[in-house]
Amino acid sequence: MSFDLFVSYRHLDADRVRPVVEAMRGQGLSVWFDESVIEDFAPITDAIRSGLAQSKALLAWYSVTYPQSRPCQMELTAAYIAAGQANETARRVLVVNPEADSKHILPEPLRDNLYLPGDMAPVELSRRIASHLSTLTGCLGAIPPITAPSQYGARFTGSSRFVGRLIELWDLHGRLHQGEHAIISGRVSRPGLAQVAGMGGQGKSLLAEEYALRFGAAYPGGIFWLRALGQDISGSGPGLEQDHVMRDSAFRDIAQRLAISVQGKTLA
Repeated sequence: MSFDLFVSYRHLDADRVRPVVEAMRGQGLSVWFDESVIEDFAPITDAIRSGLAQSKALLAWYSVTYPQSRPCQMELTAAYIAAGQANETARRVLVVNPEADSKHILPEPLRDNLYLPGDMAPVELSRRIASHLSTLTGCLGAIPPITAPSQYGARFTGSSRFVGRLIELWDLHGRLHQGEHAIISGRVSRPGLAQVAGMGGQGKSLLAEEYALRFGAAYPGGIFWLRALGQDISGSGPGLEQDHVMRDSAFRDIAQRLAISVQGKTLA
């Protein structure tokens, strides 16, 4: 079954979103609207991922609390990445902003696009959305990627300790993909490379892991995690020789998962 629209929203906003959904259905639109309660730090389910893949577009009810929901952000990110593959982000990622300003909306391109105000009458809002959707063909799932890639070296589960930092996540994504938008950014196109740096305990690893979870669909070749094995100033940690053994073992494990023969080979 296909859908005209996937509605992404905080359950806290359900009473405001539901009349708009009913009005859109009254316009003859097929709308994916999940009314189950999903915890803020829970992953998105296979059913939700399937509904998103089978929808022409995503509509984010971007209230001020929307960024606080990890599932909402993962839905938005998946649609944003998929639509971006066809340069159709502005057409397939729609935003309704029920707030007085737009400072809370990320990434900035969504803020710059002409979003719809949440105080508009549901019938008029649904009419404008239906008019826009009539110009779209195909669904988000037909524009790869929409699913998370394979993970190598670690299994990413996320953490309830990771809160906020949306600006950093989208900035990291922008830096890794700035070469794809060289005309806009003014930067010379080159392979995406970014470094997350900072003092110990600031959450660098958590940021990298959360980025892999939310933006992994942008890397269909897979996500690879290798430990840096930093220095232990106490002197009680593994020595340099053990570091080399652990490093070699990590590379060999990844090679085996990729069905690459390492027999008789050493790391350069």
